[in-house]
Amino acid sequence: MGFVCTNLCRLDEGVRYYQRAIELEPNFADAHMNLGMTYLKQGRLKQGWAEFEWRWQTNQFTPFQCPHPRWQGEDIRDKRLLVHTEQGAGDSIQFARFLTLAARRCQSLLLVCPDPLTRLLQTVPGIERIYNAGDIPLSAFDTYCPLMSLPKCLAIDTLAAIPSSVPYLKVPPSELVIHRQEPTALHIGICWAGSPTQGNDRNRSTQLSHWLPLLKIPGVVWHSLQKGPTVAQIQDCPVSLVNWDAMLRDYADTAAIVQQLDYVITVDTSVAHVAGALAKPTWVLLCHNADWRWLEAGETSPYYPTLRLFRQRDGLRPASGHRDWAPVFAEVQQALARRLDT
Repeated sequence: MGFVCTNLCRLDEGVRYYQRAIELEPNFADAHMNLGMTYLKQGRLKQGWAEFEWRWQTNQFTPFQCPHPRWQGEDIRDKRLLVHTEQGAGDSIQFARFLTLAARRCQSLLLVCPDPLTRLLQTVPGIERIYNAGDIPLSAFDTYCPLMSLPKCLAIDTLAAIPSSVPYLKVPPSELVIHRQEPTALHIGICWAGSPTQGNDRNRSTQLSHWLPLLKIPGVVWHSLQKGPTVAQIQDCPVSLVNWDAMLRDYADTAAIVQQLDYVITVDTSVAHVAGALAKPTWVLLCHNADWRWLEAGETSPYYPTLRLFRQRDGLRPASGHRDWAPVFAEVQQALARRLDT
């Protein structure tokens, strides 16, 4: 019932159900983790980070296998700290902001991350070296911490404490160039779908066809930042898009294109985090039960000051049972029209 209530955005009710489940079964890890994400969505960070630690005792996450002690926030000024990424690329980019703070607390900071993130995350100040999983010798570090546990260790207990200065990433050297043949046109990057393997993807992702009213607005050159099988939807799109798919080898390449754009408009996926971390003006389209990181209401983000959030409202489409994206795109279309008029 807690999951049902939070999925319907009835957060206080969901909290009560999760708390009751934990009273009945104190070691119910999934209830603790879901309670943590609900607290985080409410902006109750101290309670949220604590409960979110239970993720490692659920079947959804595999703990980092390491004989060294895990950092819990104690004094490690004479220790070498290894931080390992977890979950999706967007999570890693969002939480990379905490690496610089952590580096000030230890002798040196090492990072383990997957190849597609390496070149981009190398630009975060404070990282001594980046390794791939399995490549780092135990002798290279003394203690370790999961990336998304850093806020708890650093006592980021309130929304105001979140380090929100942007940009906190830099764009590595790149040969990718946007040619501005229409000097007065806005160049806007779009991403209409996330990874289909993500648990809430059926709600957070759109179809490119949903974007057609927006794409037909004159005075804009549209750039597709889309990756994966949904890129094929471009073939049926009657509006011309600059398709960067084949040239985006990793997130550093994505960042190189984002840096040259005027705006980014995207659903809740890693592109939103790349753009936000680079301080690019970005509009994020959120489904009705948006992820905890976007909080439960409002147009702004405590993590990314250059983001504007467009939220899906109540209202089901009778044929599919899904929420209707049309009102969201109508809002975005009006906002873009105002921007073009200035």
